[in-house]
Amino acid sequence: MSKTAARFMIASLMYVFICSGCGVDSEPAIRVEPIRPGIVNVNESLKFHKDWDTLSNLDRKLLDIEKRISEAQGASFNELGEEHAKKMSEAHKKAQAELEAELKKVESALDAQKRQIQLNFEQDLKKAQSEVQKMRQSSAPASKSAAVLTNDMIILRDRQVSAKRLALQKQTKEKIDRERNRLDDELAAYESQISKENQAQRLNIQLKLQLNVGEEDKKALQDELAAINEEEYRLKDAKRVEIASKIDEMAKKEFAAVEEEVEAYKKQLDSDIKKQVGYNPSGSGSASEVEAKAKSIEAALLEKQKNLELQMTEAGNRANRQLNEKREQIEKRLKELDNSLTEEMAQSKDSLIRADMERIAQLQSEYQSVQTERANLYRTMLDDLEEIILDISKKENVNAVFLSFIVNVSSVDLTDKVVEALKKEEN
Repeated sequence: MSKTAARFMIASLMYVFICSGCGVDSEPAIRVEPIRPGIVNVNESLKFHKDWDTLSNLDRKLLDIEKRISEAQGASFNELGEEHAKKMSEAHKKAQAELEAELKKVESALDAQKRQIQLNFEQDLKKAQSEVQKMRQSSAPASKSAAVLTNDMIILRDRQVSAKRLALQKQTKEKIDRERNRLDDELAAYESQISKENQAQRLNIQLKLQLNVGEEDKKALQDELAAINEEEYRLKDAKRVEIASKIDEMAKKEFAAVEEEVEAYKKQLDSDIKKQVGYNPSGSGSASEVEAKAKSIEAALLEKQKNLELQMTEAGNRANRQLNEKREQIEKRLKELDNSLTEEMAQSKDSLIRADMERIAQLQSEYQSVQTERANLYRTMLDDLEEIILDISKKENVNAVFLSFIVNVSSVDLTDKVVEALKKEEN
């Protein structure tokens, strides 16, 4: 029961017993007044007090201050963390754009180099074909018609072999490029998976660093974070080397298969020529000295072609290494930025916590002031209500007033009259 309620009960109970008279030489006569209790709903009545809106505003102000105190817990540190995350996000976007620009640059240079290699080979091929044609024309069979026919067939054969080789090389290059793209996607997925696997552990360590830990624990956490990053970079590098090795091995195997197929195709064409004119342009048994030279030229050309293919493969590998180096530079830069921002957070932690505590202390002081103002106003409102209740209870012949309902006690409800009196006072 509140202090005011107790005062009400004490005042009302004074009406219960009244001394009808007393004397020195006789026993006092006691007369019991009948109890006529009343009841007032204080909370409902106070809503009509002239200062109720002011009291409600103070309650809302207290709730607002409580909310601001809750929000101030770690607010400065959280803001710094959000700024950290924003800077890292912007750095990642910039790094991605930089890597994409480097990729376009490398691919453009690689395509130009491959086109030049292909152009040089085609020029050498035409030159060799022309030389072989002239040599064979000079040593053609005695029959003019057979010589013309044989020469035409050889020219046709060379063209067909060249066309076959170019077609197979194009298909092989496309196949290798598709495999390279697939492996690049596999690499990207692998790197993303590695990053995601370590993300929770890395975040957990960073959160621990935000706590007020000792220097020894702090260093241990930072070493653990560095170890996670180093292991992640090691796994990614190993995967890149593995993929580059797969591409090299595939290129050597595929281009070797192309040459085998081209050689088989050429032998078939030579066999067809021999069946028609009785002359094998590539056969060792019937080859003349000129044909042997022609065959030597073709072998040299074939060897040069293999070397050029190796050059193209090496050029692709150099391009991949260049991209990997660029990627490693960017990852290193991002890692350094992340470490720098993490260190900044660690160094700023104490000052930020102090700033939050000072802000919370200010808010608590403001809360206490408003709470005191609210308590004083509430006591004043209760005092006003007490006067009105006492006045009405006298008028209504009520000698006991309850401020809450009592079970099995019949009483007069004075709440409406109290509310009416409060409304009149407000007017």
